[in-house]
Amino acid sequence: MRISSLLIALSLLCTGACTPAAADIIQVGSWNIEWLGKPEMRNSPPQKPEDLAAEIETAGVDVLALQEICDDYPEHDRLGNKTLDQVVALLNRRKGNDWKYELFPKRDVYAEAQLTGVAWNEARVKRVGGAMRIEPVDLLGDNYYTWDRQPHAAKFSAGEGKTDFVIIPLHMKSNYGSSTSEMAKHRAAEASALIVELPKIKKTFGDDDIILIGDTNMLSAKEEGEKKFVGAGFRDLNAEDQNTHVKDAPFDRVFVPKDQKEFANSREVVHTAKNSRDYERKLSDHYLISFQILVGADDDDGGAPPAASVAPQMPRPSPQKSTDLQILAVLPDPYSQDDGKEAVVLASSSTRALSLDGWKLLDDDGGEIKLSGEIPPCSVITIHNPGQSWLSNSGDELRLVDPQGTIIDDVSYTRDDVAPGKYVTNLKRR
Repeated sequence: MRISSLLIALSLLCTGACTPAAADIIQVGSWNIEWLGKPEMRNSPPQKPEDLAAEIETAGVDVLALQEICDDYPEHDRLGNKTLDQVVALLNRRKGNDWKYELFPKRDVYAEAQLTGVAWNEARVKRVGGAMRIEPVDLLGDNYYTWDRQPHAAKFSAGEGKTDFVIIPLHMKSNYGSSTSEMAKHRAAEASALIVELPKIKKTFGDDDIILIGDTNMLSAKEEGEKKFVGAGFRDLNAEDQNTHVKDAPFDRVFVPKDQKEFANSREVVHTAKNSRDYERKLSDHYLISFQILVGADDDDGGAPPAASVAPQMPRPSPQKSTDLQILAVLPDPYSQDDGKEAVVLASSSTRALSLDGWKLLDDDGGEIKLSGEIPPCSVITIHNPGQSWLSNSGDELRLVDPQGTIIDDVSYTRDDVAPGKYVTNLKRR
């Protein structure tokens, strides 16, 4: 049973008194789903799709800003999350639902962890145009590298000629250690950098109804970053600092335009739980938040261009290319005995970690080493064959084979290349 706070009760009462029907309300939410896709980072079991779907359904949201989603697609040829795929499939079992989602790349487009995004029920709201990748410029003199989790904007409409709005999911600089005051200054710099981009965002989408929503990591409404957003024409729906985190912190906030009538009665609702420890174990350390938008006639001049997107669904090349991983050097004749001390050096030119699971090293005499684990970005690792000699001192051919059986690199060396204790680096490639 959900905790029904006085705020929720008043919000529901206002909905019944001020609006003719539920169809005239759009419910917008936000949820930091703690390390979704990387459960080892949260010291809890992986979240179950059915638990996440039930929470979203209980909240009754039509649009959901997302934070801390990890890209765990095996080939990483597009941004996606396997658990979120299942959540969407479960939500769409209910008749009339048509949920979709999109994840947005970070400042480093190859990064896989802590992505933002949006999910929406296409049966309730329509996506207008593509996403806009916002490019906040670090302001000279503040010494902050802002928006590692780069903001994106997405536009939605309640229907032809009806209210439309632009959502910008936020995941601002976090708090950790003893430097919280310094990080508050960092968040203020992020707020300043984003505010500068607002005119461009409004022009791109032809809309003044901009919503900033998500995990601001702000410790209170007195933070300088919050004041900057309010000074730019927004109203903080969590100005009373309701706790949105299981450890009692008011991190998750909604900023709506002060002077737009569709937000006049908007209130932030925190979907808390009786047992916060159980909630954290099963779902997240952040509660889902939501608020209501009153649907009416569209009061803006125009909509987003049909192709406003500068955030492609496939922002990265496939990582397992022949140029990403290669054999750099071999040590066929180590000092003393060869058993277990021969070495093969692999080099990666990828800007992200590459999985070696399923890869093999094969030599000309049928020897085989099965690889596992991963190689860090732009790194080299040394592979040994424990307990036995393998590489011939009289010359050999060595092949690097991917999990599909494709030969990615094929090198050879001769007797003349081999010397005791020396790596062979002048390998011949086929």
